[in-house]
Amino acid sequence: NMNKDIQISINHKADIAVINIIGDVTATTKEEIYDAYQSDNVLNSQKILLSFDENCYINGGGIEALIDIAAKGYKKRQKINACGLSNHYQKIFCMVGLANLIFVFPSEEAALNDFTKANTEDISVIKLKNCWDVMKCGRERNGKNEKLGICPAAESSDFDGVNNGELGGRFCWNLAGTFCKGVIQGTVAKNLQNCHKCAFFNIVSDEEGENFILTQEDAKKKVFL
Repeated sequence: NMNKDIQISINHKADIAVINIIGDVTATTKEEIYDAYQSDNVLNSQKILLSFDENCYINGGGIEALIDIAAKGYKKRQKINACGLSNHYQKIFCMVGLANLIFVFPSEEAALNDFTKANTEDISVIKLKNCWDVMKCGRERNGKNEKLGICPAAESSDFDGVNNGELGGRFCWNLAGTFCKGVIQGTVAKNLQNCHKCAFFNIVSDEEGENFILTQEDAKKKVFL
């Protein structure tokens, strides 16, 4: 690539496509990251490792680019691992739901070894459907954290079936008081402002395509069976 702010190289280790990233992961450099992911020898791989240099800088624009890649990988049933991320960026990955789609490991060796433990049929991300499956909050009925309170997304029957989800599980951005990121979220308007940066929101949008339902007004125009 030609952007001086980032250096990207691609190599393969067995059937694993490794994308090596040095520099800044930002809105300015996201096209280079997209190009690497969409290159034939990466896009057609079921196993991808994002190997970040320890001094990588990632801003909001970079996170959005990685969310987009995670959503595309989810749809293609790819397993994506990552290594080299500092504790700070690991926490950000968790906050936006990326850590449940791009699996973070402390070293390249650990990330590569993980690929050998499971074939593509074992990748849990393939079976994820509702927000609690992806965000792993445990706040659904019979979930591990049910005693802390069931999330409105897992209780609201008003939008059952919206975006092919269970209860509000694929429409959570339209429910006030959800428990994303471990804290109670605010109003629906505030959720809509924040949730477009969420990995799960992007997955649902990508999966549903032209049938994606964004707002409650749109949902009321539909009849769900």
